[in-house]
Amino acid sequence: MIISRLGLLSLGFFLSIGFAVPSDAGQSDSTTVGRYLTVQNKASPGQTDLLNQTFQLHFPHSVKTIKEAVNYLLQFSGYTLVSDNHLPMAARSLLAQPLPAVDRSLGPLSLREGLLTLVGRPFGLLFDPVHRLISFYLMPTYSPVYQANSSKLFFKNH
Repeated sequence: MIISRLGLLSLGFFLSIGFAVPSDAGQSDSTTVGRYLTVQNKASPGQTDLLNQTFQLHFPHSVKTIKEAVNYLLQFSGYTLVSDNHLPMAARSLLAQPLPAVDRSLGPLSLREGLLTLVGRPFGLLFDPVHRLISFYLMPTYSPVYQANSSKLFFKNH
């Protein structure tokens, strides 16, 4: 009698577990996860290319600089910002600036667009997908304006 109760108990437990079943034996591109719900059997674009993941956020008041905002944004992305000694001088100068009030709320944007929004048009995004590192570079059109030995911008005519 005890064995049959255990058998019924384990059968009841087994039946209460949900299963993902292919929606059609001939097609394996979707899976039934509920009575009327199927999902595609593939990773989302944000999972296959981490820079395409979409986010929407409001930076907390503790985030004061652009660098802190970049690090906050990268926190759960799988990427990290390279160390300061690997950043170009122009990027270091920019990242030390206060976070503009207009940038305190971002999204919905891709991670790539969010990072480029924070640093602005003068900078491009460098990324290492193997080591998952992020850096920035000064765009060529802005390079003649910026003097590498200085942390300030100097315009040629002034």
